[in-house]
Amino acid sequence: MLKTVVLTALLLKGAFAVSAQSDPHSGRQQPTPSSGSDTIYLLRPDRVFDGEQMHEGWSVLVHGKTIEQAGPASSIKTPPNTITLDLKGTTLLPGLIEGHSHLFLHPYNEVPWNDQVLKESRAERTARAVVHARATLMAGFTTTRDLGTEGCMYDDIGLKQAIEKGVVPGPHILAATRAIVATGSYGPKELSYDYESPHGAAEADGAEGLTKEIRTQIGKGADLIKIYVDYRWGIDGKAAPTFTVDELKKAVEAGCQRRQIRRRTLVYHRRHAKSHRSRRRYHRTRRRRHPRTLRHDESQRHRALPDPGRRRRNRSVPRLAQRHRPRTS
Repeated sequence: MLKTVVLTALLLKGAFAVSAQSDPHSGRQQPTPSSGSDTIYLLRPDRVFDGEQMHEGWSVLVHGKTIEQAGPASSIKTPPNTITLDLKGTTLLPGLIEGHSHLFLHPYNEVPWNDQVLKESRAERTARAVVHARATLMAGFTTTRDLGTEGCMYDDIGLKQAIEKGVVPGPHILAATRAIVATGSYGPKELSYDYESPHGAAEADGAEGLTKEIRTQIGKGADLIKIYVDYRWGIDGKAAPTFTVDELKKAVEAGCQRRQIRRRTLVYHRRHAKSHRSRRRYHRTRRRRHPRTLRHDESQRHRALPDPGRRRRNRSVPRLAQRHRPRTS
């Protein structure tokens, strides 16, 4: 089985330190790279996948956080003091992008969602998120869209900042902070109705309430605005719409105005067919003005709403042969 190595996980986040160790086959000592931003690495795997094709015998030259060159080993020009890393038996590929994560949650077969939100402290959940961030990076994902802290307020912004400062290893985080739900629609709902229990998302209603909440989350550092267009609050626990079309219009106006610095991408959670039709009916008249609006549901992957006037190629995986910064999503 071939080993796979993700370039940016090795070099750009500091989560993988190559220590001096003996090669079990040759007995030679491997170099120990420094962590300076001006360090130059020459990576020599068996093969490189550039996002479209597999290339045997390629090497990659990395200067600090930028891929300078990628191609056949004989074509790479190495400056003085370049650190060479031999990655025998490995395949090198660009960092992957996770479209939907919840770093502040862990599997529900370990602890149910209600118990995580109600019984686990934010300190514990943040500690778990640090572990999850490192595991995500080491699995090859160098960017993740974290779509809601589920009761941990704005702690994803703190985690993102800690990663960017090099305090802890992890991927580049696009944070949605608290997410937004209609009042009464979201959980937990285990406790008696006589008690006001913590909620897994921010409650907001009406044009004024949504505008205020969206601006608050943007002010706290949100990269994305996640809205639950429906949830399981219908009769017998079935999914039902939560917001009206007019409320969704206001949400897009508050978060996605193209001429304003505060512009953010909106991500929708939906399962119910009626809420999907309402969203589509509105966006048929708004796509050209707000093409950054995205959709999310539990049965399909995230994708951008199509622009009816133009076709676009999917460029989700960067080409190694081009000069680029791998952390750019």
